[in-house]
Amino acid sequence: PQLVLALDASEHDVDNALGLFGDPRLLFVNDALLADLRGRACEELSPEGNKAAYLLFTSGTTGHPKCISTSHAPLNHFVAFYANTFAPKAQDRFSMLGGLAHDPIMRDIFVPLSVGARICIPDQNTIANPIQLFEWIRKEQISFMHATPQLLRLLVAGAKGQSLQTMRYVFSGGDALRRSLVDEVKAICPAAKVVNFYGSTETPQAVAFHIVTDADEAIVPIGNGIADTQLLVLKDDHTLASPGEVGEIAVRTNFLSEGYVGDASLTSQRYIVSPFTHEPDDLIYLTGDCGMYRDDGAVLIRGRLDDQVKIRGYRVEPHEISQVLDGHPGLAGCAVLPLQLPNGENTLVAYLVEPRGEKASLDELKATISSALPAYMVPSRFVWIAALPLLPNGKLDRARLAQLDRENASPAAAASDVGKAENHHPITEAFRDILGLSVVDTSKSFDELGGDSLSFIQASMAVEKALGRLPEHWENTSIDDLLRLERTAKPRSYTINTSVLIRAVSITIIVYSHFTLFQVLGDWNTTAALFVLAGWSFATYQLNNVLS
Repeated sequence: PQLVLALDASEHDVDNALGLFGDPRLLFVNDALLADLRGRACEELSPEGNKAAYLLFTSGTTGHPKCISTSHAPLNHFVAFYANTFAPKAQDRFSMLGGLAHDPIMRDIFVPLSVGARICIPDQNTIANPIQLFEWIRKEQISFMHATPQLLRLLVAGAKGQSLQTMRYVFSGGDALRRSLVDEVKAICPAAKVVNFYGSTETPQAVAFHIVTDADEAIVPIGNGIADTQLLVLKDDHTLASPGEVGEIAVRTNFLSEGYVGDASLTSQRYIVSPFTHEPDDLIYLTGDCGMYRDDGAVLIRGRLDDQVKIRGYRVEPHEISQVLDGHPGLAGCAVLPLQLPNGENTLVAYLVEPRGEKASLDELKATISSALPAYMVPSRFVWIAALPLLPNGKLDRARLAQLDRENASPAAAASDVGKAENHHPITEAFRDILGLSVVDTSKSFDELGGDSLSFIQASMAVEKALGRLPEHWENTSIDDLLRLERTAKPRSYTINTSVLIRAVSITIIVYSHFTLFQVLGDWNTTAALFVLAGWSFATYQLNNVLS
């Protein structure tokens, strides 16, 4: 590092601990230094070239965070755009709700400081508590707020009928913003405009924005590019998509990051030379997000390419299911994620946040989804949770959700009157393997555990093998009740009815008799006689079964 700042170091031997004793890189920040800095006049600084200014890691939704290098230019450009578009003043108060280790922290610090406004920073316990968060924002008289949709939900939950009169702007980013949430935010912030921001660590800060209007769709558009930035929707051949045609969202600007540190191959895949000019300095960043143009040119987001999953041979966007469930009065929030089963097939799991009031029944939720989406998009498993877990940057913590799924299964299974030992019964072991569960809740049925048509056959064979028969409506019977059934002493036997054998022989003779080498009574007489024989055997042995 070029400089080390030590704050309130009077009781600590910082210089010796760092091995920097007497080193000019170590600067102790004390009251005297701060007073000196406040007394100095502001200086105009000119950045030296377009060198790398900082390194940041992506949020790591794939589980493998990537390091990205960025110069000062994108931040300078964004700060100027923000000041010109939203006109913050020195009297404004900005909240800093994001973590310190992701890209928006630059925005949260330098935008307010660039106009002399105040930055207000709550502690982490306040952010996690909806009521405390709302009260803190009200007390601090925040006028500019940046938050993810998940944090906005916390804010709404903590309002309790109160309002935030000082709020001028509410900016959302990091995930899809829904109109239903905007309406709730505007209800408690009556004087505020809600703005949807779009960007990524690779496209520092935000590269697109949309001021929400009453005419917007259920999923708010991410809008158009900021100054000197194009937001594009490209087809597979990197030509522009038509309005309403889904393609990959791409960003064209001179203010991109410099790419992935130590990974030139990935950089060249995601940062491509513009197909419009073919100039090496004209780069376009492929975001991996799906979207489409609205008729007015605004871009609507439609999920991520890497979130798409095949369910029963159909390509599914899980966020479409969340969109249908969002706003249901029996839910306080939801997320839908894919889960790969041991057999290699994919299934869908819906994580449902319990409301304060009466929660919806699973049948009601399934009916809601079925009324708007095809049957293969109905999740096979529904998991109730207290709240959606968030990463430090405010985005959904997918790994924690999967862990909550496992934790939810354990207490219920332990409480079952059959007991943990029955998790080693052939039926429960088969269900665990087929459905990809760590623990099977034996108080639930196969359907309630997430069984679908693909796993039904395997499970029914396992039940029949364990019990010697297949009980009626076994799939809707709790595992506890299945395990109480006695095994059939004499396993079910399979026989071939005599009429089946006679008909099989008759058909074979009919076909064979039409060859010239085999003439018994002539073609017609042989066929007629054998058809009579086959019909007689069918009437004798099968007619009663058919009629019954």
